[in-house]
Amino acid sequence: MAVGLALSFFSLERTPLQAALGAAAGGLGLLLVGLIYRLIKKVEGMGLGDVKMLAMLGAFLGPSGIVLTVLLASLSGSLVGLALIARGRGGLATRLPFGVFLAGGGVATYFFGAFLLEHYRSLWP
Repeated sequence: MAVGLALSFFSLERTPLQAALGAAAGGLGLLLVGLIYRLIKKVEGMGLGDVKMLAMLGAFLGPSGIVLTVLLASLSGSLVGLALIARGRGGLATRLPFGVFLAGGGVATYFFGAFLLEHYRSLWP
């Protein structure tokens, strides 16, 4: 996270404020989701490693990159979970490591995020 924040001072794509907002939004947003899940279900649903990872990704990708990263990570995680259920190798209670999907979503956002967001925006008049 510190490297992402430091590099933002030399970035042409995001300002240090955007990097800080991305880190805060990613870390605090996922922490809040984990706390709410724990309050409702009375069990841990997410480790703090995922929270730290999303905060780090936020420092590199900014706030809009965090939204796309979480969307892509959730979509890919859901598809893997559904595939496991369809093959009889998992169920609704099967735990999947979200960090793997966050990493994939972050890489996809870094390389294709601008294209995906521009394409999405072009769908709406």
